[in-house]
Amino acid sequence: MQFVIDKRSFVDLVTSAKGAVEPRSPVVILQTVRLVAAGSEVTMDATDLTLVVQTRCRAEVASAGVVCVTASDLFSLVKVLPREGRSVRMEVSASRWVRIVCGGRVFRLTGIQADDFPNLPDSQAVEFHRIGAAELSALFAATQFSLCKDDTRPHLAAALLELTPGRARMVTTDGHRLSRADCRVDGLNVTASLLLPSRAVRKIKQVVGR
Repeated sequence: MQFVIDKRSFVDLVTSAKGAVEPRSPVVILQTVRLVAAGSEVTMDATDLTLVVQTRCRAEVASAGVVCVTASDLFSLVKVLPREGRSVRMEVSASRWVRIVCGGRVFRLTGIQADDFPNLPDSQAVEFHRIGAAELSALFAATQFSLCKDDTRPHLAAALLELTPGRARMVTTDGHRLSRADCRVDGLNVTASLLLPSRAVRKIKQVVGR
């Protein structure tokens, strides 16, 4: 496995995984991210089994392959990439040693076989519905203060999102406080009710930029 990718794209790729990795998980493979190089792009997958983040970037792929790398190692690496480097070259040996070269600096990380990485849902088989970033941000802003932060109470450490044609409602409670917010969503034509875990709420807020 070998590819060259723009440094900014590589940093964005790694940063996108934050929030979907549980660094203290007792399951070692969940402490990693999966890198897949194929065609003309590199895909990074991360999951804690409640949240999945999958990001793709264009790259010059010399040889295809897949490897898992401990996420905390990659997070630390991107902080010390040299300023003068404009691209990142990643090579994975047959023994799964990961060699990363940028701006004259060389980093070596231990790779992990990707066979045990969880199977992720197929996004091509999912029906998507559009909600504006501004509307979704407004729902989070109005209800996040009462979102329970105790992950041992998963039924409370989540936001209830209810969708009906043309409307969206979000409800949160920590057992003492309760908040509810509604907004109009033009073009929405679905009826659904689902819980968004607190980790997913934080990640979605990061993605929508508020």
